[in-house]
Amino acid sequence: MKKRGILKGLIYMVVVFMDDDESSWTTKDIKYYKTDQITPNCNFIEHQARKYGHTAYLIPKYFQSNEKVQLKYKGIFDSNYSSRVDALDQVAKCLGYKNKNEFNASIEQETKGNQVIYMIILNKDGHSVAYCDSINRKKDFIQHCICRNCYGSGRRKDHEGSFAHEILHLFGAEDYYKPPKIKELATKLCPNDIMLKIHDYIDMNTIDKYTAYCIGWLDDYPEQYKNTDWFK
Repeated sequence: MKKRGILKGLIYMVVVFMDDDESSWTTKDIKYYKTDQITPNCNFIEHQARKYGHTAYLIPKYFQSNEKVQLKYKGIFDSNYSSRVDALDQVAKCLGYKNKNEFNASIEQETKGNQVIYMIILNKDGHSVAYCDSINRKKDFIQHCICRNCYGSGRRKDHEGSFAHEILHLFGAEDYYKPPKIKELATKLCPNDIMLKIHDYIDMNTIDKYTAYCIGWLDDYPEQYKNTDWFK
């Protein structure tokens, strides 16, 4: 397990409402997503941080299509985990930058050195996914998430906590719903942890001690996870 960041202090979220060749955002859809997804997810993380004696303030910075800019991906996003990894570059070019690095440099200057995360939101079905750091990534790789407004063939609105789940991945949190052995252990040790299962309402979820350790809220490895098969 490798810590990717510490979820504390001011954290700017660059939230991009992006269209593609088969989906688009309306003003009504964006208003819904801000109110019913982003706000409660940010409140959840901030509240959970306070339980561990920390402060975390997530500040959204929104980008969406308007009369001057069309934020549209050239092509179609897949409906599974093979979502396109060039999305951030396309966002940057839509906004008039040469590439994602120039865009990121501008954002970092504007946010005065505070942590920045990138969230690209699509108004369509599919799995949300976090592209985290890795020794196999290129040097200019920038961590980001791609989230979907819907999940499942019936176009059901995604679970309220999906947005927070992906944010936590960017700071080192791990999935507990796979493999089966980890899922079994997590069900016993942290049954409501948001990295195991995202409930329909985010208030039913928690950030348990191991997730808190992964994202920098606890310094010591949680006692109840020692001497288990967690890493075997």
